[in-house]
Amino acid sequence: VHTGEILAIASYPTFDVDVFNPSDDLDRVKLINRISSKQNQYAQAATTNLVTSEYSPLGSVFKIVSMAAAADSGTFKLDQTYTCTGKWYGADFKDSLLFRWDWIGNDPGFADKNNRHGTITLVQALTASCDAYFFQVGGTLNQKDPALLPSYALQFGFGAKTGLPDLPELPGQIPSPDNIGQIASTQGRGWDIGDALNEVIGQGDVKVTPIQVGHMMVAIANGGTLWRPWVVQGVGTSGNSTYTGAPQAQGTINIQPKVLDGIKQGLCGVTMDDNLGTAHWFLRNWDFGRTA
Repeated sequence: VHTGEILAIASYPTFDVDVFNPSDDLDRVKLINRISSKQNQYAQAATTNLVTSEYSPLGSVFKIVSMAAAADSGTFKLDQTYTCTGKWYGADFKDSLLFRWDWIGNDPGFADKNNRHGTITLVQALTASCDAYFFQVGGTLNQKDPALLPSYALQFGFGAKTGLPDLPELPGQIPSPDNIGQIASTQGRGWDIGDALNEVIGQGDVKVTPIQVGHMMVAIANGGTLWRPWVVQGVGTSGNSTYTGAPQAQGTINIQPKVLDGIKQGLCGVTMDDNLGTAHWFLRNWDFGRTA
């Protein structure tokens, strides 16, 4: 986290790299056809590094960005409370839906908690991944400035390539009032509250690559520095190197230290908080002592 050096990277499905080795006895024509065939649904994925070149909605991990935007902008305090009932009503924000479910609201596995998070702080909302609290964040930030949340996402490195020099990568997509009309699924229309509520929980038209997520988490872990990710340490033989990789700081996420500490506290609570931590909830009935 202090250099940006990638220690491990993997993509699946994959293929046998010996297919490109002229000295082996593989049926090269057959194998190359297999990984390049348009009829093979896995062919494109096998020859694409999904870590750097596949888009996905970030989902609840985006709540890190949303919490930063809420607290760093002074719109919410880290200890500001909100009461989650399992549903969020957005009439005050002109939401078109009568209400939106929190993920816990209709999950039968959490009936013992009355399908609600109860009264929690912003830090605890990250620990609990509380959709209702973050819908409140999204609606409030959107009223204050619709471009505020997207601007923080860009600050964390989303919506742009990380600068990884060793592999091709995609820039991702962060919806904003400026670009919403050009996004395929929203072609020709303007920004509305639904876009803000989708984005605040990492859904809708948010597109990121896994390498961008690592890029963000490195900055959170090290205190705010965005390091350029890199894979190759060097090329050449001992004493005759033609290339040597080196750490390269790209700047900082520029978040107040107290807000960054609050994010770390919320993330640690995911595994450490026996009441609200989502890792504890989902793993509480696992038998880790089992053997195969």
